[in-house]
Amino acid sequence: MTLPSLREQVSKLSQFPFFLKDSIRENIRLGKADASDAEVEEACKLAHIHDVITNPQQIPKGYETIVDVQVPSGGQKRLIALARCLLRKPEVLLLDEPTENLDADQRNRLISVIREYAKDRTCLVVSHDLNFVGAVSDRIIVLNKGRVVDKGTHEELLQREGLYKTLYDLKNVDPELLRTRRDEEPSAMPPPAMPMGMPGMNF
Repeated sequence: MTLPSLREQVSKLSQFPFFLKDSIRENIRLGKADASDAEVEEACKLAHIHDVITNPQQIPKGYETIVDVQVPSGGQKRLIALARCLLRKPEVLLLDEPTENLDADQRNRLISVIREYAKDRTCLVVSHDLNFVGAVSDRIIVLNKGRVVDKGTHEELLQREGLYKTLYDLKNVDPELLRTRRDEEPSAMPPPAMPMGMPGMNF
Protein backbone atom coordinates (compact mmCIF):
# COMPACT_ATOMS: atom_id res chain seq x y z
CA MET A 1 0.00 0.00 0.00
CA THR A 2 1.29 3.46 -0.94
CA LEU A 3 0.63 6.76 0.81
CA PRO A 4 -1.57 8.04 -2.07
CA SER A 5 -3.63 4.81 -2.07
CA LEU A 6 -4.04 5.08 1.72
CA ARG A 7 -5.26 8.66 1.41
CA GLU A 8 -7.81 7.54 -1.17
CA GLN A 9 -9.39 5.34 1.51
CA VAL A 10 -9.79 8.13 4.10
CA SER A 11 -12.22 11.06 4.14
CA LYS A 12 -12.37 13.74 6.83
CA LEU A 13 -15.25 15.96 7.85
CA SER A 14 -13.48 18.92 9.44
CA GLN A 15 -14.94 21.05 12.20
CA PHE A 16 -15.18 23.98 9.78
CA PRO A 17 -15.71 22.55 6.27
CA PHE A 18 -14.92 24.83 3.33
CA PHE A 19 -17.21 25.69 0.43
CA LEU A 20 -16.79 27.45 -2.89
CA LYS A 21 -19.34 30.00 -4.10
CA ASP A 22 -20.74 27.47 -6.51
CA SER A 23 -23.72 25.13 -6.65
CA ILE A 24 -24.36 22.51 -4.00
CA ARG A 25 -23.80 19.87 -6.68
CA GLU A 26 -20.35 21.18 -7.63
CA ASN A 27 -19.31 21.62 -4.00
CA ILE A 28 -20.09 17.95 -3.36
CA ARG A 29 -18.28 16.96 -6.56
CA LEU A 30 -15.07 18.37 -5.07
CA GLY A 31 -14.80 15.02 -3.31
CA LYS A 32 -14.57 13.20 -6.65
CA ALA A 33 -14.09 15.33 -9.73
CA ASP A 34 -15.48 12.79 -12.22
CA ALA A 35 -18.58 11.90 -10.18
CA SER A 36 -21.84 11.76 -12.11
CA ASP A 37 -24.99 13.58 -10.98
CA ALA A 38 -26.39 10.20 -9.89
CA GLU A 39 -23.32 9.55 -7.72
CA VAL A 40 -23.63 13.00 -6.12
CA GLU A 41 -27.26 12.37 -5.28
CA GLU A 42 -26.48 8.88 -3.94
CA ALA A 43 -23.86 10.41 -1.59
CA CYS A 44 -26.47 12.87 -0.38
CA LYS A 45 -28.86 10.02 0.29
CA LEU A 46 -26.14 8.31 2.35
CA ALA A 47 -25.69 11.57 4.27
CA HIS A 48 -29.47 11.88 4.83
CA ILE A 49 -29.54 15.32 3.18
CA HIS A 50 -30.99 14.51 -0.28
CA ASP A 51 -34.60 15.00 0.85
CA VAL A 52 -33.69 18.40 2.33
CA ILE A 53 -31.89 19.58 -0.82
CA THR A 54 -34.80 18.55 -3.05
CA ASN A 55 -37.44 20.14 -0.80
CA PRO A 56 -38.26 23.55 -2.39
CA GLN A 57 -39.54 24.84 0.95
CA GLN A 58 -36.10 24.38 2.46
CA ILE A 59 -33.71 24.86 -0.49
CA PRO A 60 -35.70 26.41 -3.38
CA LYS A 61 -33.23 25.71 -6.21
CA GLY A 62 -32.19 22.27 -5.03
CA TYR A 63 -28.79 21.03 -6.16
CA GLU A 64 -28.31 24.16 -8.28
CA THR A 65 -28.48 26.43 -5.21
CA ILE A 66 -25.37 28.59 -4.91
CA VAL A 67 -23.69 28.10 -1.54
CA ASP A 68 -23.43 31.43 0.27
CA VAL A 69 -23.06 32.68 3.83
CA GLN A 70 -26.67 32.09 4.84
CA VAL A 71 -27.83 29.49 2.30
CA PRO A 72 -27.82 26.64 3.03
CA SER A 73 -27.89 26.88 6.84
CA GLY A 74 -24.85 25.97 8.94
CA GLY A 75 -26.26 22.56 9.83
CA GLN A 76 -27.26 21.84 6.23
CA LYS A 77 -23.76 22.78 5.07
CA ARG A 78 -22.25 20.28 7.49
CA LEU A 79 -24.39 17.43 6.13
CA ILE A 80 -23.60 18.52 2.56
CA ALA A 81 -19.89 18.42 3.46
CA LEU A 82 -20.48 14.93 4.88
CA ALA A 83 -21.99 13.90 1.54
CA ARG A 84 -18.82 15.16 -0.13
CA CYS A 85 -16.81 12.90 2.21
CA LEU A 86 -19.01 9.91 1.38
CA LEU A 87 -18.84 10.45 -2.37
CA ARG A 88 -15.74 8.24 -2.63
CA LYS A 89 -17.19 5.69 -0.16
CA PRO A 90 -13.99 5.67 1.91
CA GLU A 91 -13.04 2.76 4.15
CA VAL A 92 -12.23 5.21 6.97
CA LEU A 93 -14.40 8.21 7.81
CA LEU A 94 -12.93 10.75 10.24
CA LEU A 95 -15.29 13.32 11.82
CA ASP A 96 -13.98 16.29 13.82
CA GLU A 97 -16.58 17.83 16.19
CA PRO A 98 -19.36 16.87 13.74
CA THR A 99 -22.33 18.14 15.82
CA GLU A 100 -21.30 21.80 15.57
CA ASN A 101 -24.25 23.98 14.44
CA LEU A 102 -26.65 21.03 14.12
CA ASP A 103 -30.27 21.27 15.25
CA ALA A 104 -32.06 18.24 16.75
CA ASP A 105 -33.24 16.89 13.39
CA GLN A 106 -29.81 17.25 11.77
CA ARG A 107 -28.17 15.66 14.80
CA ASN A 108 -30.44 12.62 14.49
CA ARG A 109 -29.66 12.41 10.77
CA LEU A 110 -25.93 12.39 11.56
CA ILE A 111 -26.34 9.67 14.17
CA SER A 112 -28.18 7.54 11.60
CA VAL A 113 -25.45 8.12 8.99
CA ILE A 114 -22.66 7.01 11.32
CA ARG A 115 -24.55 3.96 12.58
CA GLU A 116 -25.31 2.85 9.03
CA TYR A 117 -21.87 3.59 7.56
CA ALA A 118 -19.95 1.99 10.44
CA LYS A 119 -21.63 -1.39 9.94
CA ASP A 120 -18.91 -2.44 7.51
CA ARG A 121 -16.44 0.47 7.59
CA THR A 122 -14.45 2.39 10.18
CA CYS A 123 -15.68 5.72 11.61
CA LEU A 124 -13.46 7.77 13.92
CA VAL A 125 -15.17 10.59 15.82
CA VAL A 126 -13.33 13.37 17.66
CA SER A 127 -15.82 15.16 19.91
CA HIS A 128 -16.51 16.81 23.27
CA ASP A 129 -20.24 16.12 22.80
CA LEU A 130 -20.45 13.12 25.12
CA ASN A 131 -24.14 12.41 24.54
CA PHE A 132 -23.41 12.14 20.82
CA VAL A 133 -20.30 10.03 21.45
CA GLY A 134 -22.32 7.65 23.61
CA ALA A 135 -24.95 7.32 20.86
CA VAL A 136 -22.58 6.36 18.03
CA SER A 137 -19.47 4.77 19.54
CA ASP A 138 -18.74 1.12 20.24
CA ARG A 139 -15.29 1.97 21.66
CA ILE A 140 -14.19 5.23 23.26
CA ILE A 141 -10.63 6.39 23.90
CA VAL A 142 -10.27 9.24 26.40
CA LEU A 143 -7.30 11.61 25.98
CA ASN A 144 -6.06 14.12 28.53
CA LYS A 145 -3.15 16.38 27.57
CA GLY A 146 -2.32 14.11 24.65
CA ARG A 147 -2.22 10.89 26.68
CA VAL A 148 -4.68 8.02 26.80
CA VAL A 149 -6.20 7.98 30.29
CA ASP A 150 -9.09 5.56 29.77
CA LYS A 151 -10.92 3.48 27.20
CA GLY A 152 -14.03 1.34 26.97
CA THR A 153 -17.66 1.55 25.98
CA HIS A 154 -19.90 4.43 27.02
CA GLU A 155 -21.53 2.27 29.71
CA GLU A 156 -18.17 1.01 31.04
CA LEU A 157 -16.73 4.50 31.31
CA LEU A 158 -19.78 5.79 33.19
CA GLN A 159 -19.28 3.07 35.79
CA ARG A 160 -15.78 4.35 36.59
CA GLU A 161 -14.89 7.48 38.53
CA GLY A 162 -12.75 8.84 35.74
CA LEU A 163 -12.46 11.92 33.53
CA TYR A 164 -15.15 10.73 31.11
CA LYS A 165 -17.76 10.30 33.84
CA THR A 166 -16.81 13.64 35.42
CA LEU A 167 -17.32 15.56 32.17
CA TYR A 168 -20.44 13.58 31.28
CA ASP A 169 -22.00 14.41 34.66
CA LEU A 170 -21.13 18.10 34.24
CA LYS A 171 -22.88 18.21 30.86
CA ASN A 172 -25.95 16.36 32.10
CA VAL A 173 -26.73 18.09 35.38
CA ASP A 174 -30.49 18.49 35.90
CA PRO A 175 -31.26 22.23 35.29
CA GLU A 176 -33.82 22.07 38.11
CA LEU A 177 -31.08 21.11 40.55
CA LEU A 178 -28.96 24.08 39.46
CA ARG A 179 -31.95 26.41 39.73
CA THR A 180 -32.76 25.10 43.23
CA ARG A 181 -29.18 25.54 44.32
CA ARG A 182 -29.05 29.15 43.10
CA ASP A 183 -32.34 29.92 44.86
CA GLU A 184 -30.97 28.60 48.14
CA GLU A 185 -27.74 30.59 48.01
CA PRO A 186 -27.51 34.05 49.64
CA SER A 187 -28.27 36.80 47.16
CA ALA A 188 -24.87 38.39 47.75
CA MET A 189 -23.12 35.25 46.57
CA PRO A 190 -22.69 34.89 42.78
CA PRO A 191 -23.31 31.49 41.22
CA PRO A 192 -20.17 29.31 41.20
CA ALA A 193 -18.04 29.68 38.08
CA MET A 194 -17.20 26.74 35.88
CA PRO A 195 -13.48 25.99 35.77
CA MET A 196 -11.64 27.42 32.81
CA GLY A 197 -9.56 25.37 30.43
CA MET A 198 -11.34 22.03 30.73
CA PRO A 199 -8.97 19.20 29.78
CA GLY A 200 -9.28 18.08 26.19
CA MET A 201 -10.93 14.80 25.30
CA ASN A 202 -10.80 12.98 22.01
CA PHE A 203 -12.75 9.93 20.94
